[in-house]
Amino acid sequence: MKSVDSVKAYWEQNPLLAFEVGAVGADERWQYLDRIKRTDVEAFAINYWGFESARGKTLLDIGCGPGWLTVMYARNGAVVTAVDLTEQAVELTSKALSANGVDASVQVASAESLPFPDQSFDVVVSSGVLHHTPDVGSAIREAYRVTREGGGTG
Repeated sequence: MKSVDSVKAYWEQNPLLAFEVGAVGADERWQYLDRIKRTDVEAFAINYWGFESARGKTLLDIGCGPGWLTVMYARNGAVVTAVDLTEQAVELTSKALSANGVDASVQVASAESLPFPDQSFDVVVSSGVLHHTPDVGSAIREAYRVTREGGGTG
């Protein structure tokens, strides 16, 4: 069974899209990421994410990776907190936020042990994370624990 440390070590060495995008500036990285997310990776789910309906809500993005969901929700007026297991992802997300002129709180944290009180967020989202998580059950329980009663997860 993989461990959180082994997953973290892999993603620190291989940030999402690092090979595809290479060492380009934050603006170019964002443009590439946004294009492939809209036309390929997330094209089927754009409406599912409900970016516009998150305006004014507190939202947690678990496993923010390079920050696409974080930026999209922040652009649409959500009060976003983003976490990822790696420093690399926190740095990439911070650069994406800056390149897009929006703000969010971004920090290192494990999906299996979130550093937030119960019922902290109106909405909790995560994309492409659970299949990398050693203890999927803990990650799902944590997502529900930090979601306000009547809130949503996706």
